[in-house]
Amino acid sequence: MIFLKRIKNFIKFKIIYSGPYKQWSDAKIRSTGYNNKLILKKVSETTLKVLRGKYLYERDSVGFNDYTVDKFFLKSLNYINSHNKNKLSILDFGGSLGSKYFQHKKFFKKIKNFYWSIVEQKKYVEFGKKFINESNLFFFDKLNICLIKKNPNVCLISNSIQYTERPFHNLNAITKAQIKFIIFLNLPLTDQDKDEIFVQKVSKSIYNASYPIWFFSKKKFFDFIKNKKFSLFKSEISRETKYETFKYYNFLFTK
Repeated sequence: MIFLKRIKNFIKFKIIYSGPYKQWSDAKIRSTGYNNKLILKKVSETTLKVLRGKYLYERDSVGFNDYTVDKFFLKSLNYINSHNKNKLSILDFGGSLGSKYFQHKKFFKKIKNFYWSIVEQKKYVEFGKKFINESNLFFFDKLNICLIKKNPNVCLISNSIQYTERPFHNLNAITKAQIKFIIFLNLPLTDQDKDEIFVQKVSKSIYNASYPIWFFSKKKFFDFIKNKKFSLFKSEISRETKYETFKYYNFLFTK
């Protein structure tokens, strides 16, 4: 079969990647998908425990009780906040049920005008609106509605855009808006000349699921960003994972 022409498996933290596939649809039928009900069930159960005080925050359905923070993210926010007169309106694209929000919640208290808006799948949004009562946390299932209603000046894309079928369609809408800063966390880039599609299989210890994922061409990605009049302010290789053929990156871009 054509899709087996080149198979690459990378094992790190019990996560397996297989591929590449020619089309998103090919990878989709060979995975359970990111809208798998099991994922929402596990994430929502842990989030409820966060709301009840059992955990401080949730990540990938796992509950945590330590104050481990994302230093790159916080440093980026501090820089942005210093240039926005203590006003932050964050668009968290694919932010689940507030994983990053709850993880760093205590650091937002000093910001006078602070809003955090999550754009997610409809079922996540329904759950968030029903069960999560935070005065500065909002949920949207449509990107354009969030852009209109909340007018964000910061976009956070944390380990999310690569799991969407049309990532550059979403990025195009984000870069056209009145957003001055974009933070990418754990963005997978390769040295290939073209974007590639793989299937990511998650460890069963987290949840039994798999879904398509894009590995973006580093050159193509930076060409896109440059054409949208954004420039790189800060970057680093993610400390969480490193692979031979691709790496995860953290970026802060400014307009």
